[in-house]
Amino acid sequence: MSKQLFGYFKKLTSWSKHHHQRIHSSTKKNLRCLEQLENRSLLQVKGTDVSNFLQGLITNDMRHFDDVAVGNIYAIFLNTKGRVLFDTIIYKIPEDNCYLIECDKSLIDQLRRHLMIYKLRKKVDISFVDEIKIWSMFDVNFKLDTTNDLVKTSLTKQLYSLNENHVDKSDDVVIYKDPRIHDLCHRILTKSSIKKHDIIKKLDPVISIDNNDTSSSYKEFRYKLGIGEGADDLPPGKPLPLEANCDYLHGISFHKGCYIGQELTARTHHTGIVRKRLMPLTFDQVPQVELNYDDNIVDDNDKSIGKLRGHVGQHGLGLMRIIESVNAKTIKLANLLVNTKKPYWWPLESRTEKINLANK
Repeated sequence: MSKQLFGYFKKLTSWSKHHHQRIHSSTKKNLRCLEQLENRSLLQVKGTDVSNFLQGLITNDMRHFDDVAVGNIYAIFLNTKGRVLFDTIIYKIPEDNCYLIECDKSLIDQLRRHLMIYKLRKKVDISFVDEIKIWSMFDVNFKLDTTNDLVKTSLTKQLYSLNENHVDKSDDVVIYKDPRIHDLCHRILTKSSIKKHDIIKKLDPVISIDNNDTSSSYKEFRYKLGIGEGADDLPPGKPLPLEANCDYLHGISFHKGCYIGQELTARTHHTGIVRKRLMPLTFDQVPQVELNYDDNIVDDNDKSIGKLRGHVGQHGLGLMRIIESVNAKTIKLANLLVNTKKPYWWPLESRTEKINLANK
């Protein structure tokens, strides 16, 4: 198994030139943070039936991989009631009929059991992958300002297109674009022996890595963007995929065939009524009191308009009532002032907002 996995990286060196992309856009130095995601792990799923097998289990469409420019996709596994079990990134690798599935490390055993339940007699082999590390590389200087707010988009013209999802590669380091939104930058897969300085050597000279320990963590960076990930933010069996913004993050296909949990997801999408979504929270100061998952968030009338999902420093994530949150004069959590707004990467106008406003 170990030798076979190490061989993936050698194969990626000669993989289709359609995947290759330099990861810079100008001659200016780009300061990035490089962090190993120790809370994420991988499963290998392979076999002649693997594509059809996954097609019936995930919210996204495996046929995206028919495009040689697509290296990975964001996908959700739902339960039969249409609630999120596992948020994943599925990676295409050079070996035929073989994919790597990234998932929260604490849920990787449950994901394997989930896959085994539906495997039945399909020609699919499912195994753990311990020999590969997962890294995130993101923009240290990213700021939520008016410039970012101007790059809003519509559902028909997404900010980040699947056909832009190229991959850069070497013998032992594989760099993918994050398939969700552009500002999440890159996911990097490496052999377990690879260290941070080894990755830096592989990067383009215009990329500069910040080694300051006080820089933003990946989790805090996600919270700034308003993006949930893993068991802490998306506890298995609780969130609905549209409330977790999986549709806005390119994780749901509304044009594919049936999959587990599809009925409620499709019905909610087509009615256009999604009153609550994950939204970023910004505290006026770093909280000095303990805050817990599901803590109540209230408006100026002490009416509940949301629930806390997590926080790091001055940034947090909440499941918020959209219209009430946007219209609230002040928002408080445990008597702390909190600010929130619709993330810039949401569609410019959604049917949800129009319907809710019309019904007010």
